[in-house]
Amino acid sequence: MARALIREDLLRERASVLSHLGDPQASLLGSAVWRARLDALDEQLAEIGEGLETRASVALLFEGDPVVGTTEIRADFAAKMLDGFQNLVGVMFAQSSGRHLNGQGRAPLLDQSRLYVREMARGSVGFVLEERELEQTEFVDSSLKAVVEDAVGMIEAISLPAVRDADPLEGLSPRVIQSAHKFAKALATSRATAKIVSDTHNVLLPEERVTALYQRLDEARVVEEVERIPGIILGLLPDSGKFEFKAALSDQTTLGDTSTDIQFRYIADPMFHDRFVMRPVFATIRSLQIIRAGRPGKRDFVLEDVEARDDAATLESLI
Repeated sequence: MARALIREDLLRERASVLSHLGDPQASLLGSAVWRARLDALDEQLAEIGEGLETRASVALLFEGDPVVGTTEIRADFAAKMLDGFQNLVGVMFAQSSGRHLNGQGRAPLLDQSRLYVREMARGSVGFVLEERELEQTEFVDSSLKAVVEDAVGMIEAISLPAVRDADPLEGLSPRVIQSAHKFAKALATSRATAKIVSDTHNVLLPEERVTALYQRLDEARVVEEVERIPGIILGLLPDSGKFEFKAALSDQTTLGDTSTDIQFRYIADPMFHDRFVMRPVFATIRSLQIIRAGRPGKRDFVLEDVEARDDAATLESLI
């Protein structure tokens, strides 16, 4: 659970119940009902306790044009925000697990990074998302919880006022920036504000911070290219998902991640290494590069496919 948010709601309701119990004009029956409710609230507060949950949990709360009162939210907006946050978490989880990411499409390990809507947030319009509960009790934080906390912290850092010589986008991969941009764009273009509450973060995103979040991510354009290049694979490590490639007639090498398909082929085909590593090949490589203010930034490479070359190229001519 998003314990901080739920505890806050319970304490707010408890204060209201106490005010009713202090009413000298309340009937005996009414007082009995309020006392029963107070006991129930105290029991829930005791169950929550002060400790932190080991599973991932986060509350996404919204205000603004897509929200009506304290009970209604536009379905299309809600779907965009839930999908946007899940996609961001999925991308960051895959990267933390050392898996490659294409420019678009389904992130690897999505099933392991999936969050579930536990309930609508009480007293606010939004959702409480949680990692699925395991049968066995965990005593340490899950990997997914760490990623969710990182995602919320990243959103907060990008939305904060600019600090000289500090770049909140530094070190972020192109795919993470793409996913965060999708989330921020849905907020900004819908004229919505938000509050994101996790176990260790309480992030307020009023209009000016939503604008800052969106503009900073929008300035970082991601350029994606796919090339089929003749050359030689110098190294391939399927366990870590890495490759090293040297293009024909070039002195430079390319380092990057291998696709899920390449990893599967390497494992399934005992001869894959002998057929393609240190042999003339055509490599299909996808690149994603961040462009900011016209200046090229971080560039990621993914080995998508590899084919043996049928021409007369020799190994010596490619090294």
